[in-house]
Amino acid sequence: MPIEFQVGVDVADITRCTAEFARDVVLPEEPASGGSVHDGPAPLRRRLQEAARRAAIARRAVRAARDRAGTR
Repeated sequence: MPIEFQVGVDVADITRCTAEFARDVVLPEEPASGGSVHDGPAPLRRRLQEAARRAAIARRAVRAARDRAGTR
């Protein structure tokens, strides 16, 4: 029997943004890393980290967690 649940709007937004970031930013960088962005060179890592900051994905996740905890 499957468990049914609804995710909040904040979680759905973070999921969408993360998927878009992976598709639009991370995957195109794979050739520059030899096929694995996990072991990519430092310049690649810095580019991806800066792009992630600009995308504000972590900021959205923290904001959503604070909202759920009532600490905002």
